[in-house]
Amino acid sequence: MVLLVLLCVTFILNSVLLGRTKFARVIMLYYVGCFVLVTVGIMYFVKFTNYSYTNQWDYALLRRISNIRVSIYTLSIIHNIGICILMFATEECVRLVLPMNLKVRLLLLMPIVLMFVLNRPELRWYMYIKQNEGLSYNFWRFINEGVHALLVLTAGVYYIAPMVFYIRYIFKTKIFVKKRYGTVGLAGVVLTDIIILLLFIIGVFSSTMFYNMDLLSFPKRDMGVYYDNAYIIIVFAIMILNFVLLVWFTPFEKYGIANMQNRKKKNDVLSNDVYMMLHSYKNRFLSTEKLATLAIEFERKEDFQNVGGLLETIKNDSMNAAVDISKVLNAINPVVMDYHIFTVESCIDDALEKCEISNIKVVREYAGAENYVLGNRTKIVDCFLNILSNAVDAIEQKNMPGGEIRIRVYTEFDMMCVIITDNGCGIPRENIKKVFRPFFTTKEKKVGNGLGLDFARRVVRTHGGDVAIKSEEGSFTDVYAAFPCYNNINTKVKWRC
Repeated sequence: MVLLVLLCVTFILNSVLLGRTKFARVIMLYYVGCFVLVTVGIMYFVKFTNYSYTNQWDYALLRRISNIRVSIYTLSIIHNIGICILMFATEECVRLVLPMNLKVRLLLLMPIVLMFVLNRPELRWYMYIKQNEGLSYNFWRFINEGVHALLVLTAGVYYIAPMVFYIRYIFKTKIFVKKRYGTVGLAGVVLTDIIILLLFIIGVFSSTMFYNMDLLSFPKRDMGVYYDNAYIIIVFAIMILNFVLLVWFTPFEKYGIANMQNRKKKNDVLSNDVYMMLHSYKNRFLSTEKLATLAIEFERKEDFQNVGGLLETIKNDSMNAAVDISKVLNAINPVVMDYHIFTVESCIDDALEKCEISNIKVVREYAGAENYVLGNRTKIVDCFLNILSNAVDAIEQKNMPGGEIRIRVYTEFDMMCVIITDNGCGIPRENIKKVFRPFFTTKEKKVGNGLGLDFARRVVRTHGGDVAIKSEEGSFTDVYAAFPCYNNINTKVKWRC
């Protein structure tokens, strides 16, 4: 009994702590429903069975719960509410991955109302009395068993439905962000369904579920006298795992990993890279100081020709350093959102005009219908310019004829994905995870500062999307940029990524 009460407390704590994101709020609904059913089950055990305590803590809890005045009718209504909460959580879970209008949503909510009405105790009692009046026994027995089977079938469908829809969602979508979120969501749904399975289908509370409970006969059997504590311990472990999963990842939100430990790790890497960059600038400034000292010596010797050459070198180095620092400052500044409606295709076209592309074939495969993005158009253009510049550099570094950049744009309901593919030198496998690190670059320092992809990802994430890279060294590189989109210039489509 102590474990069961702790289980109720754990459900409530998880419900409070998980309510940060859309998917976490769905899991919270599942936990609230489980809490209601566990509470009702404990009351059934204490009030209507021959449950016997096992220790002094168990005895103290048993006495306190026994003093609560509650009728079998009230418990049946609360149990019914718990079932409906679980079914409503299923509807909300499916709604994250299945586009639905008001009519479809009402269609999914109707079985929940049907469950609440047909599973009310007074209706079950009425049918039971009619069945035993003797005049129409077979008819009312058929009705009673038919209603019971319908309720069990409805609950079973709502139990299985989220897993089916999430698997379909993962295999159907082509957008990497959706696949990622669908996979995390499926893992959360499976873990939650295992909790329900261990508690209410094969576990300790299976005897208190509506499809096993006889409201007219107590105690029907020795339910609650014996139960396997291992089930409860496994449920605790699964809840912890589910909590870690939803805190580490934020499915169906703007983007990716959001835990403090990962942020600290990224900040440590950034600090180290900034240190290295500042150290390189320190060396450049020391070199400039030496040149200035040498110029002063030539000036004292009235060797003005050498003085002029040294001053010209100092000027050029200073200008180059100023340009590099300006680029760094522009890249690491926060992305300010200046909200405008525009098409991604127009941003790509502007980036292609700014990018220095020669002797490289550019193929554009745009979606048929125009789709719009809300955000800062200048930053989006700069984002694509950085990606295209990297593609050009990769093709030039490969130094082979037939260089090609292919740009594909396609949409899925409320998201748009841009894929920029080049057949350049590719990225070594060990560097794939490093390319988004600020100041990381495989180019010569005179060519790049290692901020292009970091800037591109920050811009896309600020607009509610994400960036990913797939590459094979010596063959190709695919850069994926996914955005939430609008279906026309005046109407916003709700983003369900």
